[in-house]
Amino acid sequence: MIQVKTAEGTCIEVDANIVNMIGYIQAALQSNPTVPVDMSMMKKADLEPILEFCKRHSYVNPPPIRRPIPNGDLTSCIPSKFDVEYINAVPFENLFELISVCEFLGIPSLKELASARVAAEFKDKSIAELKAKFGVAPEQFSKAEQDVLLNQNDWVSKQLFGE
Repeated sequence: MIQVKTAEGTCIEVDANIVNMIGYIQAALQSNPTVPVDMSMMKKADLEPILEFCKRHSYVNPPPIRRPIPNGDLTSCIPSKFDVEYINAVPFENLFELISVCEFLGIPSLKELASARVAAEFKDKSIAELKAKFGVAPEQFSKAEQDVLLNQNDWVSKQLFGE
């Protein structure tokens, strides 16, 4: 067992095999194996779900997620029911923070899972559906302004109009 120290100063004991999934802990233990790993940048309540994810995978990274995802249904590219339920329980507005935390802590499998969830939210949706889903107000551009924007970003014209 190893100890990690949270923002509250609390030490949590975790299985030593966690180093297989969290690069930050692995690096910290390599530089100083005798003290608790300083994870004071994370609150205990934020760290515990990440530790649970690792524990549920027996501290072994799950197989990569099929890419590109075929549709908006995560079960079509993620074989683990636990992973689908886990990531669907994370509110959409928290996914980008989770992705950043995973990047910082070196947890590629959880980062990939969160990224797949973001992709699924956008997959096969029209611009109108996405605007409605995320509360984006209609643009108020004149025809001349639209033409300038489309000319400056010709890839948009090609994608929208097949030009």
